[in-house]
Amino acid sequence: AIKTVEAKHEKLKTKVKGLKAKHTTKNKKIKKLQGKNKELDKGVLDLQSLGKQQNRRFSYVERNQAKFNTENKKLKEKVAGFETEQATKNKQMQRGEAIHERLKKKVESLEAELQNFRTDFRILLEKVNHLM
Repeated sequence: AIKTVEAKHEKLKTKVKGLKAKHTTKNKKIKKLQGKNKELDKGVLDLQSLGKQQNRRFSYVERNQAKFNTENKKLKEKVAGFETEQATKNKQMQRGEAIHERLKKKVESLEAELQNFRTDFRILLEKVNHLM
């Protein structure tokens, strides 16, 4: 009976050693997880800080959105004014070019007419000289 009790006692000792080893392993895993949790908590705090910064930036943009919209509207109006002015100047330039072309043709026509008069005048002079 003593041997049986001793055998049971040894079995229980072995079982306790195994449980202690499991307990130690679990404690190590728990400590690792606690370390990872601390890192994750730090990451969460960093992200919360970044979120607050982003919210401040969004607030800034929202506060100034009306100002930006007004400035954009003024710039668009100026651009439209410049475009209208440019279109007007382009039309004036086209009209000027058309007038220039008409005058150029008229000058060419007058030069041709002058040349004809000179020719006629030379012929007339020759006739007068011949008569004399």
